[in-house]
Amino acid sequence: MRPYSDIAVWEIEQQFKNVDIIKYKKINYYNCACSFDIETSSFYINDEERACMYAWAVCLNRLCIYGREWWEFVELINTLHDILDTEDKHLIIYVHNLAYEFQFIRRYFSWTDVFARERYKPMKAATTLGIEFKCSYFLTNYSLASVAKNLHSHNIRKLKGDLDYRLIRHSKTPLSNSELQYLENDVLIVVYLIEEEIERNGDIAHIPLTATSYVRRRLTDAFYPKNDKRQWHSSYRLIHSLTISDADEYKQLIRAFAGGFTHAGCYYSGKTLKNVSSIDFSSSYPAVMVHYKYPMSKAKYFRRCTEEYYRYLCKYYCTIADITFYNIEPIFYNENIISFSKCWNVENAYLNNGRVWSADKLTVSITEVDFEVFEKFYKWSELDIVNVRTYIRGYLPKPFIETLSYLYRAKTELKGVQGSEIEYMHGKADLNSTYGCTVTSIAPDVIEYNIEWTKKDPDFDDVLSKYNNKTLRTLYYPWGVYVTAYARRNLFYGILEFGDDYVYSDTDSIKCLNYEKHLDYINAYNKRCVELSQSVCRHYNLPLDTFSPTDKKGRIRHLGVWDYEGVYTKFKTLGAKRYLWKKEDTTYFMTVSGVRSAVAIPYLLTLSGEPEDNFNETLNLPAGKSGKMIHTYIDDETEGIITDYLGNEGYFHELSSIHLKESGYDFSLKNDYIKFLENIHNNNIIDNGLT
Repeated sequence: MRPYSDIAVWEIEQQFKNVDIIKYKKINYYNCACSFDIETSSFYINDEERACMYAWAVCLNRLCIYGREWWEFVELINTLHDILDTEDKHLIIYVHNLAYEFQFIRRYFSWTDVFARERYKPMKAATTLGIEFKCSYFLTNYSLASVAKNLHSHNIRKLKGDLDYRLIRHSKTPLSNSELQYLENDVLIVVYLIEEEIERNGDIAHIPLTATSYVRRRLTDAFYPKNDKRQWHSSYRLIHSLTISDADEYKQLIRAFAGGFTHAGCYYSGKTLKNVSSIDFSSSYPAVMVHYKYPMSKAKYFRRCTEEYYRYLCKYYCTIADITFYNIEPIFYNENIISFSKCWNVENAYLNNGRVWSADKLTVSITEVDFEVFEKFYKWSELDIVNVRTYIRGYLPKPFIETLSYLYRAKTELKGVQGSEIEYMHGKADLNSTYGCTVTSIAPDVIEYNIEWTKKDPDFDDVLSKYNNKTLRTLYYPWGVYVTAYARRNLFYGILEFGDDYVYSDTDSIKCLNYEKHLDYINAYNKRCVELSQSVCRHYNLPLDTFSPTDKKGRIRHLGVWDYEGVYTKFKTLGAKRYLWKKEDTTYFMTVSGVRSAVAIPYLLTLSGEPEDNFNETLNLPAGKSGKMIHTYIDDETEGIITDYLGNEGYFHELSSIHLKESGYDFSLKNDYIKFLENIHNNNIIDNGLT
């Protein structure tokens, strides 16, 4: 990597001399990989948060350049515009986490097209100069380190420890050879990634913005094959019969949607346990998409109905309704499944760490699948059922099922098979993305950038009209609502089975005691999974073993079955996304939302006493020992004099920036949750709540 001052214009011209120009949607593009990255320092001036860029790096078709000042970077971009004629032939530059770099560069250029789903988080940003920046993180959903590991044509790894981000630097701070190598390595990883993506997609213009776009492509090809007009027209007729009537229906679907269930059983929360087993579902979301039936019609609406008629509808139709429960209380005490955040019209609720233990009254939008499970966990005195929508039940379309089959077999059969690494990696990634496609928002907030970020409500009528009439649509939003509902039901029945042995759950997994006692249930469930897979295969005339491929060792891997992950010698949870466990080799691990285990565990081991004893509500990881960072967006222009870690003074000037601060993590629990656990552990249970 060479400094910008040493780069001659002719060298840049030479780097693009043999690059192909491709045309996409009337725009010409340079078909080569380029990347951009910056390194920054965060500090305080008069107790005010400040930050500055002290080094930038660009890799242009493998020509790596670095600079120390913004004027150099702006000059380089203008030079690229002039010598490459980027107004006529656009140049795409990838950035891993564009949101960060964009905050620093956004006021140096004029922008024609900035696309974002959230404020401050652009997926792409096009300058008026014909140079476009795109985000490689959205393309992969992987950290840069993981991107490097997943490259199949290049042997490169993310360097660690070569830059201490806590040290203050500025543009005059000397950079060592190892620090420059770190800079070069980061931009090369992105360039190598894009080179592989160009090979995968045919050219740079066809690289999608997001990872889920690959699945959408597969589904589009399956639903609308160019060489099968009968299938094309069949898919078109089916999908265009599946429409959302109005904004009220869509908003109810949004209310009815809930993600994966993550919670700690109240009997064992805060207690250190021995010999805790872990089990999880094999590809839980793809499995429920194959095994169960989904809304396969336009909704039929009932303003209100009796409980008796509602139960009739639930028996024969996919059903979504707004239901008010009166005097609701638990009949299963170790876990509560209603999320308080999804309720409204709530009166006198008693909560178990965000989940409803009991309430005098609450209203929630649910599917018939949810209602079925509610009856296993709660009882109530009365129901009020309104805004009922019913849909004809049916399997997901055959092209969807066949796509899931191909991806699951690729993930299973090709894992560890030499020469099939690429197909395996793509199959696994696309299988994991299928669920994401089904729940992509139809009407997200409208995010616009024009010097500043703004957010507007969508025009629901316009958005739904475009959605319903989209020619090559392959999805129906109600499907996504049911994917998670079915997955939660499977998990909840597992929780009920384990009962007093249930310890903790997270989306598709359960931590439990006395696993062996429940093997009959596990085996029966797994047998049922095979039967469900075969039922959909018979329905669509597919081979019965379609969803029972074999791995490279010849073992059958049935879709959706419970898999035994192993046993922890010690396990302790403090609530959702908060648990510590120990393996047989005395190695400790921690799963805490937002905390890096590799940073936190070494600190925990320095404390006196056993790690599991210190892992409690009084634990406070200090800044630098949690791996958490706080981002503060600075939209004002800032400048000043700072002193680096070597004692050198330097001037900084930023038009906008981001301040990063190491953050600690406080394990304290809410008082109401502490009180709740005390009552549970002391067995202070009464009919309608706790003492």
